[in-house]
Amino acid sequence: MRTALTGRQTAEDLDGRWGAVPAEIGDGPVRTAVALPLTPPGRSAAVGVLVLGLSPHLVQDQAYRTFQELVANQVAGVLGDTLAHLAERAAAETSRTMSEALQRSLLTDPVEPEHLHIAVRYRPATTEAEIGGDWYDAFRGQDGATWLVVGDVAGHDQSAAAVMAQVRNLLRGIAFTQHSPARVLEALDAAMAGLGVDRLTSAVVVRVEPEPTDGVHRLRWSNAGHPPPLLVPATGGAVPVGARVERILGAVPGSPRTDHDLDLRPGDGLLLYTDGLVERRTGNLDDAQAWLVGHVVGLRGLPLAQLCDELIAVVTDHAEDDIALLALRSDPHGG
Repeated sequence: MRTALTGRQTAEDLDGRWGAVPAEIGDGPVRTAVALPLTPPGRSAAVGVLVLGLSPHLVQDQAYRTFQELVANQVAGVLGDTLAHLAERAAAETSRTMSEALQRSLLTDPVEPEHLHIAVRYRPATTEAEIGGDWYDAFRGQDGATWLVVGDVAGHDQSAAAVMAQVRNLLRGIAFTQHSPARVLEALDAAMAGLGVDRLTSAVVVRVEPEPTDGVHRLRWSNAGHPPPLLVPATGGAVPVGARVERILGAVPGSPRTDHDLDLRPGDGLLLYTDGLVERRTGNLDDAQAWLVGHVVGLRGLPLAQLCDELIAVVTDHAEDDIALLALRSDPHGG
């Protein structure tokens, strides 16, 4: 199927038409143009036109016409593959954008308790089409206590972000009237199993008691399969909060959970994070943990928000997973 190029014609105008007529193309010896519609396999209409400039001395026999159509078919196939690839990429980007928007809509601003400073950060994975289930949260309970949470739903897709929304809201509702992070995690594990939320989920949950004593904030925490928080004392150094990490949520519902206590003295800090901050395909977690300790010690003098920004910046080029951060620091003047 071909026709002469005459004036402004659409690809649909060219279907089923033959022939060639004189057409001015520049000042060279070419005086005839043949236009062949490009119809990729699987499509019913042409999506473009292949224009061939022909010498008037060239013999236009059936063999040459067949050759022209063969070229047009090859070009149409490549064009069809390209259009399909572009459409697929556009759909993937739309899906990622919607998932990231959902995720960010749930990552609300933290509460601002008296005498405590909180900074939060979220950075999506840099690899294409990856959206995950990482989240942070900081909210008040019914009795005025401050709850801090960082968690990670397994997976990197839209459903991981959707499950994260369910788990986050379940945890908020359970913790609101509770006093024990361990009981919160036990109830969350049971609720996930009963409601059919079947994704493995790690989380560390911290409750900051509402009234400090002599400027010391009493923290109670429990860990379900999550990287350990990092304590950054005002006196120097940094150390992972080292109690045994208990089972990840969703693995064995009904697993017992344990509360642990920690005092946060004036100027002390605590860093909660997801494994995207330290996990790499090469190297091991012990080395990664040691790197984090050393790097946080080097940043300890910075304001809390800047410390978080610096941590995100240093791993941005090679991080392979989402990162959620929640940093807490007690007022150095007490309260």
